[in-house]
Amino acid sequence: MTSCKEALRNRHMHAAKRLSEHICPHPPLTVRDCIQIQNQVRPNPTKWDKTSVIIEVHQFNQYVLRVDGSGRVTLHNRKFLQKYLPVVPHAPLLTDPGPSAFLTPTPMTKLPSQPSLTAPHAATPPRPQAYPTCPFPNTKTTTTGNPFTLPTHRAKSTPPTFTTSRCSTNGCTPRTLQAL
Repeated sequence: MTSCKEALRNRHMHAAKRLSEHICPHPPLTVRDCIQIQNQVRPNPTKWDKTSVIIEVHQFNQYVLRVDGSGRVTLHNRKFLQKYLPVVPHAPLLTDPGPSAFLTPTPMTKLPSQPSLTAPHAATPPRPQAYPTCPFPNTKTTTTGNPFTLPTHRAKSTPPTFTTSRCSTNGCTPRTLQAL
């Protein structure tokens, strides 16, 4: 090798040694770990302001997360994730039970017979209607007791009239207009 390449190699090795002195590797995270996400955008770029749960682990320290609250699925590097222990544990994630759960036969059990609902008991008083029927004002209704049925006939109302004044040289005289 030439002396120039050896000098660059030595310089690079010394720089790597100097930079890695104070670096500790982050321990790997697992699925269902509760973590905090470091905010990477303005206005607070260094705050750990969001929490989430890991749902997948990818290569090269990448993790797929489900953010608490919004439910958004995001991809983050390990550098911006911090594990924490929640006060209340999360509900377990729904996972696929696999094909073995569907292939095992389960014995059928006989359900207890239910009582017949055809004859009402004489001891129970009649229940009032859930929604009282209220006829519309100025209408003749023929409802069947169902509060959601509309009345079959409404009384005809007269169209509104508007009064305007037409000014002339002699004075103002009112004029009545009828709405269509």
